[in-house]
Amino acid sequence: MSEIKFLPIALDELDGDVAAVLSYWRELTGAREMPSWSEFDLLKIPLTIVKTTHVVDIEPNATDFKLRFWGTGSADIHDQELTGKYLSELQPRELGALAVEHVKKLLQVRQPIAVTTTLKSREKPEKFQVILRLPLSNTGTTVDHAVTITEFPLGRFASRDTLEKYDGASGL
Repeated sequence: MSEIKFLPIALDELDGDVAAVLSYWRELTGAREMPSWSEFDLLKIPLTIVKTTHVVDIEPNATDFKLRFWGTGSADIHDQELTGKYLSELQPRELGALAVEHVKKLLQVRQPIAVTTTLKSREKPEKFQVILRLPLSNTGTTVDHAVTITEFPLGRFASRDTLEKYDGASGL
């Protein structure tokens, strides 16, 4: 079986569409700490990754996060529609728990964070996901929403096959 690991990556190591989204977020931010949800326009990010993007609403003192938007590509990969549901409901449950922990970390740092998801199989480790989490704030200081951008270098369906064979995840 395979093992999935989430490894932090530096923001300056991002490229392609994910780097373009980070640049867009930075343009919106200007001199502030972070832009607001009302400023962030999903239609201004590359359409190739809108499908695998999700947005969560963050309530004060929340321990779980309600999905405002769950892209159709994410629904295909995970074989579940999560719009209006909680991030912890993501299957497999271990993956949902890790996603919740990632958003909690975003709340602490209040800056974009990126991880790469590697799959270690019998052969060599392969990067099969790049995840960028972006904080948004209506007040300029408190994170009210989080946008998660996910890119699949091996293709979305290779990732779906991996998740179907999932037998454990680790790391932040």
